[in-house]
Amino acid sequence: AGFMVLVEIPLTLGNIMNASLALGICADDTIHFLHYFQIRYRKHGMVERAIQESMHHTGRAIVITTSVLGISTLVFLCANLSSYQSFTYLMSLTVCLAVIADLVLAAAVLRIVYRDKAPVATCAETVPMPMHGKLA
Repeated sequence: AGFMVLVEIPLTLGNIMNASLALGICADDTIHFLHYFQIRYRKHGMVERAIQESMHHTGRAIVITTSVLGISTLVFLCANLSSYQSFTYLMSLTVCLAVIADLVLAAAVLRIVYRDKAPVATCAETVPMPMHGKLA
């Protein structure tokens, strides 16, 4: 809404609904990225590795879906209705900024908030194994 005021797009009900739709789509991408990060971080406890694996796994999908969404809404720029044009501008701007936020800002915040975990000893490393019926 702040951007809409800056570029003098009227704050109509339709524009507000379009903006909330775009933010919902972007929040979905962020949730997928953070969820996969959490899975990978719990598995091995290494922040940088979890971020890289999350980027590889979900980052590609985020970029592809954002590209498809952005390109598919460009057709509305040819429309005569100003609400369609506003929808296109708002959707394109929001999803582009969201991709940057997901892939750059979220990764930076995760690096600040999370720390590498100390390696956890496995059961085999802590319990002596018997050798020929005797403890080593």
